[in-house]
Amino acid sequence: MKSAVLPWILALAGVLHAAPPDDVRTWTGKNGRSFRGQLARILDEQVEIISTSGKAYKIGIHNLSEADQRFILEQSSPKNDEDGPAALPTWESSGKFKPHTIDRSKIPIISQGDFGQKASDCVPSAFCNFVLWWDTEGYLEIPKRGDFEDKAEWIHSQMARHCGTRNTSGTSLQEAKEGFTEYFEKRLEDTATLRFKADYDIRPQNLARYTVGANATMLGMSIRRGPRHDSGHWVALISASPDGTIVFHTWGQRFIGKITVLEEDPTDVTIGGQTIPRTSYEIKVQNQEDLPERMKEDSVQFLLIPEQWDGIYTLRPYAFAEEGKPSPPPLDPLMLSEKASR
Repeated sequence: MKSAVLPWILALAGVLHAAPPDDVRTWTGKNGRSFRGQLARILDEQVEIISTSGKAYKIGIHNLSEADQRFILEQSSPKNDEDGPAALPTWESSGKFKPHTIDRSKIPIISQGDFGQKASDCVPSAFCNFVLWWDTEGYLEIPKRGDFEDKAEWIHSQMARHCGTRNTSGTSLQEAKEGFTEYFEKRLEDTATLRFKADYDIRPQNLARYTVGANATMLGMSIRRGPRHDSGHWVALISASPDGTIVFHTWGQRFIGKITVLEEDPTDVTIGGQTIPRTSYEIKVQNQEDLPERMKEDSVQFLLIPEQWDGIYTLRPYAFAEEGKPSPPPLDPLMLSEKASR
């Protein structure tokens, strides 16, 4: 295959022996183009792949699809080994990024009713909890001068604009992903990069994996008011434990609850490419008195329903160790797409 068809190939290493057919797989770039080849070596931020024509290509790992990145991660040895691929450094130990050492209990509470100009602002509002937290804790500064309220107003309006939030229909998942990415690329290009991931496995033990470090972890849920399903809603997920204990922020309040099974279902369902249990859950909120009055009147329920595409939406920031010295998003096991699993 000619290099002209692979614009994301960084360097042509030369001609080597053809790869054994049994070890050949299809590799796909983030631009959707693919070719056949065999993994030869894993380098720091690159892999060397031998094409079926016998040519060796060095390709940036971040330029490959998430499926290929996960394959590379699985092929990495626990340590450097002359007989096999070299182990990839973790993003924490690479020295290129700041460690996630900030306290999640200090995540502020932001209400869409207090900042911004739009009513359907649960998506940017949930995210802004974390952006303001990064700023106040000195992990990742908001590029806006002023006090907390000034910054909250600015970042909320900016994120609503980046995400294309509308009064009548809110924000779609794709718009949210594009909006968060645009904020990083336009406002934080010299200070940080990111990975974003949607995970539809809503079991408590899986939620707990994402409420760590500096993660901006948002939980998409279904709000049922009275006997009917009303709408989807995103909240800022502060903490979650495998036993079902959960803390989240929304409507300017901090809620503490317990995840309980709403309807047990042993069958599987495929959502977003993941095969997950169909079981649905309810979050029993302890501090019902803090709900908005309209919610109390309607006996609101917080539900997690797989077939409503409820799930975990996580943005993991990687603040550069030195400003102005950017690095591609690292290979991070938590943030690569999960394999379909029961």
